[in-house]
Amino acid sequence: MNIFEYLFLIFIFSVLAVTGILLISFISGNFKTGQSLREGLSQRLGMLRMKKMLGKRGIGINDYLHKSRINDIERHIRACESCDRIEECDSSLNTSKEDLSFCPNDSEFKKVKTKL
Repeated sequence: MNIFEYLFLIFIFSVLAVTGILLISFISGNFKTGQSLREGLSQRLGMLRMKKMLGKRGIGINDYLHKSRINDIERHIRACESCDRIEECDSSLNTSKEDLSFCPNDSEFKKVKTKL
Protein backbone atom coordinates (compact mmCIF):
# COMPACT_ATOMS: atom_id res chain seq x y z
CA MET A 1 0.00 0.00 0.00
CA ASN A 2 1.18 3.47 -0.71
CA ILE A 3 0.83 6.56 1.46
CA PHE A 4 -2.37 7.73 -0.27
CA GLU A 5 -4.14 4.47 0.48
CA TYR A 6 -3.17 4.75 4.15
CA LEU A 7 -4.37 8.35 4.29
CA PHE A 8 -7.64 7.35 2.62
CA LEU A 9 -8.16 4.56 5.18
CA ILE A 10 -7.41 6.93 8.04
CA PHE A 11 -9.92 9.39 6.59
CA ILE A 12 -12.62 6.70 6.24
CA PHE A 13 -12.07 5.43 9.80
CA SER A 14 -12.18 9.00 11.11
CA VAL A 15 -15.49 9.66 9.37
CA LEU A 16 -16.91 6.40 10.75
CA ALA A 17 -15.71 7.24 14.26
CA VAL A 18 -17.24 10.73 14.17
CA THR A 19 -20.48 9.31 12.77
CA GLY A 20 -20.60 6.71 15.55
CA ILE A 21 -19.98 9.30 18.25
CA LEU A 22 -22.68 11.59 16.85
CA LEU A 23 -25.13 8.70 16.60
CA ILE A 24 -24.55 7.71 20.22
CA SER A 25 -24.95 11.35 21.27
CA PHE A 26 -28.28 11.72 19.41
CA ILE A 27 -29.63 8.44 20.80
CA SER A 28 -28.68 9.49 24.33
CA GLY A 29 -30.36 12.87 23.88
CA ASN A 30 -33.49 11.23 22.50
CA PHE A 31 -33.59 8.83 25.45
CA LYS A 32 -33.31 11.72 27.92
CA THR A 33 -36.05 13.66 26.15
CA GLY A 34 -38.37 10.64 26.21
CA GLN A 35 -37.66 10.06 29.88
CA SER A 36 -38.40 13.71 30.67
CA LEU A 37 -41.70 13.54 28.76
CA ARG A 38 -42.71 10.38 30.59
CA GLU A 39 -41.91 11.98 33.97
CA GLY A 40 -44.17 14.90 33.07
CA LEU A 41 -46.92 12.50 32.03
CA SER A 42 -46.50 10.63 35.32
CA GLN A 43 -47.07 13.86 37.22
CA ARG A 44 -50.19 14.59 35.16
CA LEU A 45 -51.46 11.08 35.84
CA GLY A 46 -50.96 11.61 39.55
CA MET A 47 -53.63 14.33 39.45
CA LEU A 48 -56.19 12.20 37.60
CA ARG A 49 -58.42 9.26 38.48
CA MET A 50 -56.75 7.50 35.58
CA LYS A 51 -53.84 6.44 37.78
CA LYS A 52 -56.22 4.59 40.12
CA MET A 53 -58.11 3.18 37.14
CA LEU A 54 -54.90 1.70 35.75
CA GLY A 55 -54.15 0.17 39.16
CA LYS A 56 -57.65 -1.26 39.42
CA ARG A 57 -57.07 -2.97 36.09
CA GLY A 58 -53.75 -4.39 37.23
CA ILE A 59 -51.67 -2.13 34.98
CA GLY A 60 -48.56 -0.81 36.71
CA ILE A 61 -47.99 2.89 36.13
CA ASN A 62 -44.31 2.45 35.25
CA ASP A 63 -45.06 -0.36 32.79
CA TYR A 64 -47.80 1.75 31.26
CA LEU A 65 -45.56 4.79 30.87
CA HIS A 66 -42.62 2.88 29.44
CA LYS A 67 -44.40 0.47 27.14
CA SER A 68 -47.11 2.73 25.74
CA ARG A 69 -46.57 5.35 23.08
CA ILE A 70 -46.53 8.91 24.35
CA ASN A 71 -49.24 9.90 21.86
CA ASP A 72 -51.49 7.13 23.21
CA ILE A 73 -50.86 8.16 26.81
CA GLU A 74 -51.73 11.77 26.01
CA ARG A 75 -54.91 10.66 24.22
CA HIS A 76 -55.90 8.59 27.28
CA ILE A 77 -55.23 11.56 29.57
CA ARG A 78 -57.37 13.87 27.43
CA ALA A 79 -60.21 11.32 27.45
CA CYS A 80 -60.01 11.08 31.24
CA GLU A 81 -59.84 14.86 31.69
CA SER A 82 -62.92 15.40 29.52
CA CYS A 83 -64.94 12.55 31.04
CA ASP A 84 -68.23 13.52 32.67
CA ARG A 85 -68.79 10.21 34.49
CA ILE A 86 -66.93 11.36 37.61
CA GLU A 87 -69.39 10.04 40.20
CA GLU A 88 -69.53 6.62 38.59
CA CYS A 89 -65.75 6.57 38.31
CA ASP A 90 -65.25 7.51 41.97
CA SER A 91 -67.78 4.91 43.03
CA SER A 92 -66.12 2.13 41.03
CA LEU A 93 -62.62 3.09 42.16
CA ASN A 94 -63.64 2.99 45.82
CA THR A 95 -65.51 -0.31 45.65
CA SER A 96 -64.90 -3.74 44.20
CA LYS A 97 -67.07 -2.98 41.18
CA GLU A 98 -65.80 -4.94 38.19
CA ASP A 99 -67.77 -3.32 35.36
CA LEU A 100 -65.60 -0.46 34.14
CA SER A 101 -67.18 -0.17 30.70
CA PHE A 102 -68.34 3.39 31.48
CA CYS A 103 -64.72 4.56 31.27
CA PRO A 104 -63.87 6.29 27.98
CA ASN A 105 -60.53 4.46 28.03
CA ASP A 106 -62.03 1.02 28.70
CA SER A 107 -61.22 -0.57 25.35
CA GLU A 108 -57.81 1.13 25.22
CA PHE A 109 -56.84 -0.12 28.67
CA LYS A 110 -57.88 -3.66 27.72
CA LYS A 111 -55.46 -3.44 24.78
CA VAL A 112 -52.72 -2.06 27.03
CA LYS A 113 -53.26 -4.91 29.50
CA THR A 114 -52.71 -7.52 26.76
CA LYS A 115 -49.46 -5.82 25.68
CA LEU A 116 -47.98 -5.94 29.18
